[in-house]
Amino acid sequence: MPDPLVRGNGAPVARTADWWLTLRPELLGLFAEHMYGRTPSLLPDVEYTETATAVRALDGAATRSEVVCAFRTAADRHRMTLLLYVPNHRAGPVPVFLGLNFYGNHTVDPDPAISLAERYGLATVYCGDLAPDHDDGFDNGVHRLFPAEDGGGQGDGRGASHTWGALGAWAWGLSRALDHLETRPEADHTKVGRDRSFPAGQGRAVGRGTGPPVRNGRQQQLRLRRRRAGQTDGR
Repeated sequence: MPDPLVRGNGAPVARTADWWLTLRPELLGLFAEHMYGRTPSLLPDVEYTETATAVRALDGAATRSEVVCAFRTAADRHRMTLLLYVPNHRAGPVPVFLGLNFYGNHTVDPDPAISLAERYGLATVYCGDLAPDHDDGFDNGVHRLFPAEDGGGQGDGRGASHTWGALGAWAWGLSRALDHLETRPEADHTKVGRDRSFPAGQGRAVGRGTGPPVRNGRQQQLRLRRRRAGQTDGR
């Protein structure tokens, strides 16, 4: 393994300021070029609209809210839907587990008898709202909001080495969900735990590496792991 505190030109990094000003941008550039793609520079406007509320969800144990997060650029528009559960019997704002799901928000609660701890909330977004987990030519997710030269998918940007990948789009969408949680008095946005399972964990990893620290006042751990299916060297 290369020394994590040595720049590509061999210069050592001895101070925190050197890390932020020189080595961190260098490493992010390598990730953008070779792994996750570049986040578009002109990001869309975001508007949050609560479209449905059920105050007696899960047999009265929780309040369920659905929030449409609408993204708009001059070229197009797109949206994702945030599903949020918070316990009804709570003393104040509760910590929230935030993550992506694979099969749609409607699959999160198939059984009304599911129990819910009174100390935590749950927020989730279907990953396909942001970027489908298959090669669709960047036609059906947030990529189509941006031109290919800015890391997006307009005009089929698949051949560009810097094109924003699905993981980058997932991480960006989770950050927009976190923005909304900051506006909800029933959710304690200073205590948000992101799901480490796939695909949420990969999106979280990109978000942790490319964005500012998650504002929860606690140290976060990120453990590397790989599933037996779908993440082999062959794929």
